[in-house]
Amino acid sequence: MTVDQPIIQCQKMQEITTKLDNILTNSKPASSGKPPNIVVYSEFQSSALCLRETLLLVLEKQRYTVYILNANQMLTAPWLNNVCLLVIAGDVSPDITNRLKSYVIEGNGRLLCFGSNLLEVFVPELSNAEVEDEIGTFTYSKWEHVELFHRVLKYRSSIEQDGFNSITNHIPNKISLPNAKNQLSNFDVTTTGQEENSQTPSFILLTSNSGGKTLFSNAHLEIDAANVQLKGNSSGNCKNFKNNIALSKNQTRTDNIPRVCISSDSCKNQSDPSVNHGDTFENHNVLSKNYNEIRIDIFADLLQKHFGLLCCGERSIIEPDYTVGFLFGDPACKRKFLQDLSSRLSDNGVLKLKKISVKFCVGEMDVTPTPSPTLLPVLVDDECSEFSERLFFEELRTRRLGRLGVFCKVMTSSMHVVDTRLVDGFIVVPRSLTRGVGRGENVWLSPDGCALFSLQIHVTSESQFQGRLGFLQHCVTLAAVLCVRALPGCQQLIVNLKWPNDIYADKTMKIGGAIASSIVSSRDAVCNLGVGVNLFNRLPTTCINDMIDALNARNGSRVQHLTLEKFVAILLNQFEQLIDMVEAGRIDEVIELYYKHWLHSGSKVTVQTADGREEQVTIVGIDKCGFLKVVGANNRQFSVHPDGNSFDMMSGLIAPKVH
Repeated sequence: MTVDQPIIQCQKMQEITTKLDNILTNSKPASSGKPPNIVVYSEFQSSALCLRETLLLVLEKQRYTVYILNANQMLTAPWLNNVCLLVIAGDVSPDITNRLKSYVIEGNGRLLCFGSNLLEVFVPELSNAEVEDEIGTFTYSKWEHVELFHRVLKYRSSIEQDGFNSITNHIPNKISLPNAKNQLSNFDVTTTGQEENSQTPSFILLTSNSGGKTLFSNAHLEIDAANVQLKGNSSGNCKNFKNNIALSKNQTRTDNIPRVCISSDSCKNQSDPSVNHGDTFENHNVLSKNYNEIRIDIFADLLQKHFGLLCCGERSIIEPDYTVGFLFGDPACKRKFLQDLSSRLSDNGVLKLKKISVKFCVGEMDVTPTPSPTLLPVLVDDECSEFSERLFFEELRTRRLGRLGVFCKVMTSSMHVVDTRLVDGFIVVPRSLTRGVGRGENVWLSPDGCALFSLQIHVTSESQFQGRLGFLQHCVTLAAVLCVRALPGCQQLIVNLKWPNDIYADKTMKIGGAIASSIVSSRDAVCNLGVGVNLFNRLPTTCINDMIDALNARNGSRVQHLTLEKFVAILLNQFEQLIDMVEAGRIDEVIELYYKHWLHSGSKVTVQTADGREEQVTIVGIDKCGFLKVVGANNRQFSVHPDGNSFDMMSGLIAPKVH
């Protein structure tokens, strides 16, 4: 019986190397908490997009990644242990509800819900309340008597009476919820804020004994006023124009944009076909002009106060100014590069790529266009004050890697520039990315102080990497670890590898990683590697230079900080040495080096077998393609590969078919 070795299809490298941010079960992050991922879900795309936009507006930039999941992903993707917050808008189906209950009750999850039926699920005492959506007067913290779109819960006093009593009387101080094993978990229940007319609490907070938090917001902070449509008499003939507002429930919903009636329930104009529909709040002055400002400020307050997320003071999603790039390298190399590229340039010297155009500006007479997200001017003959070529080349010992490249202070993504055949070893080094590319559709965080670069490697048909391009990712992350550990005085720093290509500090905090894409032809393959390592930025986790500071404080040593130029150059030195070892037939030695720094030996994982069963196996290493080698039942050893999910490869390992 033999086991097929998985074959890497270069065109889909990103699909088989998706993001994993949480450590294995036997070594979960202790000090860093959950990864900085935030998941948004709503059955209506309009609500999900508005939530994502609001989160990106208020959260500290380059600190969190925000993902929108669909219903199938909510049920199947391994997000449960890989998010610091889950945000829900509107009602959810029973099957998703069950998974959310598991997340809250068993996983001490953090959940924020807006206008959702989950409130009645988690607090059954409210299941019989009548629910309406109104524009009401609202008071919370420093915000007094402001108008917001609000979910109102009411209880009738008796069957014979039309009156209502306050929902507050029906909210318990404590609740107990059963987990999958029918064991009870206790939650404290507190309320804050209030819709003044109905006395409906605006926010209901459930806090578990172990620290999990679920916040139900009856204030519709997820809704932008510009998206709310009014249903009623726009001429203002209704006397109760503003005082009696209820959500129209007689419409077929294709989205979650609220339709709000601005007439009284008894107003005949409500059914008058001559009445204009679809007007906005602004047209009627129903809400104050600063409605969205208030909504966003309260949203940020909840994120900070209840979930400890970092929010920025400046509410803006305006991108920074883009900058020109600088071509660096030996003058002769520059000339040959431009000569070889000339046949692919337009008449005005522009190289047009899929997501960006690169304009090479030669000499003073060549006009430099304004940089933008889609245009990168590269100055060929100018020196850059932001990146020292001298320091870089003083440290660089390679024959081909990094000998020619582009530095740019602010750009969209360095991977966009190498998305074509350039020259072997070509490197793009940015200071900051506005649209960093992660694995699959993931976002690459690039806060200030992060060492970033994209590197192009040409793999010939005779190369030992043919058929195992994915192994280059292991080599480049290993090179990053060896780069740090090779520095004088830094041997005590604990820097580890998490399969397949993440870099961890002290076994708990992710400080870097790599991605890969490739362009395959009949004669060779062009592999583009993107690398990011926290160098100066202590957020979102920690960074190399902070680790050096801590080492100096402990030992009384004086190890110097790493500069961007020195770090990238030494990493390239180490990487080229590893490539040379593989090409010389010494791949087993490289794998042994990888093992010295990885986190997984002897770890238990669950894999899905070819017939759909789940089997617990033990990790014993990696094969020469870079996939995990595991031992299963009857000591059968085989390789497994990830299923392409966006959160945790270890939760989605698939075994190949057995012949």
